[in-house]
Amino acid sequence: MTWIILGASEQLGRCLQDKLKSSAQPFIALSRNALHTADTEKLIKILNQSNPSVVFNCENYFPSNNTEGEFTKTETINSLAPEFLAHWCHKNNSWLIQISTDLVFFDADSSAMKLTYNELDIPQPKSMYAKSKHLGELAASNYCAKHLIVRHGPLFSKHDSSMIDLELLNMPHKAFNNPYHSNLHHSSVFTPTYAPDLALCLIRFATMAKANVLTAGIYHYAGAPAIKRSEFSQETRSIAKDKGLIINDFDIPSKHNIEQEIELAKMVKNLGLNTEKIRRLGVPPSNWRKGVAEVITSYAPYYSN
Repeated sequence: MTWIILGASEQLGRCLQDKLKSSAQPFIALSRNALHTADTEKLIKILNQSNPSVVFNCENYFPSNNTEGEFTKTETINSLAPEFLAHWCHKNNSWLIQISTDLVFFDADSSAMKLTYNELDIPQPKSMYAKSKHLGELAASNYCAKHLIVRHGPLFSKHDSSMIDLELLNMPHKAFNNPYHSNLHHSSVFTPTYAPDLALCLIRFATMAKANVLTAGIYHYAGAPAIKRSEFSQETRSIAKDKGLIINDFDIPSKHNIEQEIELAKMVKNLGLNTEKIRRLGVPPSNWRKGVAEVITSYAPYYSN
């Protein structure tokens, strides 16, 4: 039976297509431009006609501001669409793989107490985006018996390398377009995740679920080892220099900036995901170092002398 990818133009959706094209599994890829998940009439028609055995919901929306319009769009895509999909998948005996995020654990008062979060930790979403993704998780678990909720760390790949661009080019203004970098202090621990690795994991999960060897529930998939943001920066810069890329040197911090950093360090927020559960299933975590090297290798012709 066919598998469906919703959010096919998103980074993860594109990586899923890359991996599935080399398999014998038939699939349909629907981008937001081709079909909005909020357009239930068209979506029902496609779902009924294709009768997918697995639905990957990679659709995701990160609001650019806190206006009412952005709130509505965020809620529609991240919360209401998963609820609709959960009802359809439950009625039609299909598996729903709902993609979520480590940001559901973001909380200024308690994040510094843990380095990594496992599937039993209670989410404490803070932002509009994180709250909407958590509601999407609840919809999947409450309304669909065959659900897999997969939380991941910050993604990067050749399709979206903004996280690596930020580190390579030393351009902190890009942080405003990246929810992870705007929330993480350089001493924060996180688990960067290579999107193609996650795509392979999702395909494996779907195969295992259909074979009844994977139970419904929440799973964390992320890179290992967990690393401080500053150390990730050093790793990416080292790899880039080995590839001959042009790298900007970090500015020497002034006394004022050092004082600022001391204050910021008191509010360190960790967002690492614990991957022990998937390891017990024989699924390795993402090798983010290898992923960084692969992405940077593709940069070399554009950034080198």
